[in-house]
Amino acid sequence: MKWELYSKNIIKPLLAARAPHLNARHYDAAASVFPFRNNPYVINKLIDWSNVPEDPIFRLTFPQPDMLKPEQLESMLSAILTTEMCDHVKERCKRNFIVDRAKLIRNGLNPHPAGQKEENVPKLEGRDVLGCQHKYQETVLFFPAEVGLSPVRLSLARLSFTDVGSKQQFKGKVPQLLMEYIAQHRQVKDVLFTGGDPMEAMRLIRKTGANIRTQSPLVRGINDSAPVWTEMWNQQVKLGAIPYYMFIERDTGAHDYFSVPLARAYEIFNDAKSAASGCGRTVRGPSMSAGPGKIEIEGISDIPSEDGKGLQKVFNLKFLQARNPAWTKAPFYAKFDPKATWLSDLNPAFGGDKFFFEQEYEDQIKSDSSKSSGQMDFSEPPSCGST
Repeated sequence: MKWELYSKNIIKPLLAARAPHLNARHYDAAASVFPFRNNPYVINKLIDWSNVPEDPIFRLTFPQPDMLKPEQLESMLSAILTTEMCDHVKERCKRNFIVDRAKLIRNGLNPHPAGQKEENVPKLEGRDVLGCQHKYQETVLFFPAEVGLSPVRLSLARLSFTDVGSKQQFKGKVPQLLMEYIAQHRQVKDVLFTGGDPMEAMRLIRKTGANIRTQSPLVRGINDSAPVWTEMWNQQVKLGAIPYYMFIERDTGAHDYFSVPLARAYEIFNDAKSAASGCGRTVRGPSMSAGPGKIEIEGISDIPSEDGKGLQKVFNLKFLQARNPAWTKAPFYAKFDPKATWLSDLNPAFGGDKFFFEQEYEDQIKSDSSKSSGQMDFSEPPSCGST
């Protein structure tokens, strides 16, 4: 099959031919806000067009109108219609008008959650190390510019943004800068590279004798089913990979469309893990990569209520990684909320006003802006409570 890279120009004719029951204008509007890339293999071999729009691969690779709020969709449709009615305006001006409207909507969708731009970008001799994030002391993430055009993004905890070609895009063009940074920060033990061809990468990495650990987001309407996760983990084990994390969908972009309630996520994770092979039970989760750190839902418990009458349900939480490593030592608890989908939806159990780490995290944000949290020295660990 000949390789081609499809952009959003194909959406209207393709849907007219394969899914005439769908409103192609609405899908075109969504693709003006959320980046769209596809190819003949996905369109002809992977999507079940008889099951569109419910087909998971279609939902994963085609921006859905419901990813936008009604007023955002209407605003985008209005912008497109305006350009179609202005015959005397140059095509470049029409494109810029649509791009500006899409950018306005996109900027309101929390494109870089959890302090990625403000708190995670490290500095070397006073300059930002572009394309890098150093949130946790021992781990650096690098986003090579060469792999920014991934047609299908299956392994990220955020499906909505790649921001290719925009100022929002994370990309590193100078690998030498990354090497200099790591040489000066000897506490770094892991470097994570994002992007590329996963199948080819697995083959080459396995040839070196290195281990491969896998992680994936839990996404409503795509893989929010325990058997799907069990099958995936078992297949990964067969390929010699080690299941590592189940992620909660980040609070960015079309979070309301893709998110799964934390209680349901915990249920899916437990059911999937209990049915997986023994070698697949190395996996941890479900976890949230929030501003303070990576937080795991360890359980849902019934404990004596604060007034001593009856029981109250709580989420049992723990840091897997944190901006301050000392935070990983203490479990903490949140009031149970069946609708909660992110840390910001949770409140401390036992009547507390804040979780034990919140004040220190707020102080970190206000303190040393010349460093990312991974560069900070935490020689005085805080006293960690349980709320």
